Amino acid sequence: MVPVGAHQGESITCYLATTKPTIDGKWTAPNEWNDTAQVELIAYTGSGTAYLRVKYDQEYLYALVDFVSDSTINGFSLIMIDGDHDGGAAPDVYGGPEPDDYGFIQGFSQGNYKVYVFLNPLSSSKFLMKASTNAVNDPYSTSAHLIYEFRVLRSVLGSSSTIGFYARAVDSEGGVDVAWPSAPKTSLAMSSKDVEAPDDWGDLEFSAIPIPEFAAGPSLFFFTILVAAVVLFKSENRKTRRAK
Repeated sequence: MVPVGAHQGESITCYLATTKPTIDGKWTAPNEWNDTAQVELIAYTGSGTAYLRVKYDQEYLYALVDFVSDSTINGFSLIMIDGDHDGGAAPDVYGGPEPDDYGFIQGFSQGNYKVYVFLNPLSSSKFLMKASTNAVNDPYSTSAHLIYEFRVLRSVLGSSSTIGFYARAVDSEGGVDVAWPSAPKTSLAMSSKDVEAPDDWGDLEFSAIPIPEFAAGPSLFFFTILVAAVVLFKSENRKTRRAK
């Protein structure tokens, strides 16, 4: 049973993927993340623009944080997951993390790229994180900026159709801090353990179907072409009869 009010109330739908993303820290193709809902992260410190997208398949949960306004190589992004959706009133890193809570962080410090897992240890075979400033195929902006991708094995998340979820990105050089769904703690440091309490995270709700505009797939496309062909055929027939 999902605890009532386990998180702060905001939610994002995680649709069934129609395109399996390549986790390489960039839009490998312009449509790689089109089969997802989009959430704009809120700027709590400074002014910046970043977007969160999530999707899943039978093996993995995937997340993209596209920090459009961060053209530096001095910042980080993180996601946190509450697999049992049971919340928590205190920052788990201090109060003793629940076994179903995980944090994944990646970023750059003085040009050095780092990744690590916090809240609970997890084998590196169960997750993958990549980041880059390669925006060649990025539909938001093709100017170089930081893009973060995450992949987490679904078996880590438990079996709930709703999990707790939190996303954050920091432009350390520009002093910009963006997050979803609630305000982050004040520290802009990648190594800070002053994390947000699970009660302040949002809900990630798994959908059993792809996002609606993708759900119909090729059959809808061919049906549309067929209807257009029939309409054109009838129109040409009318013109022929009038000509006679």
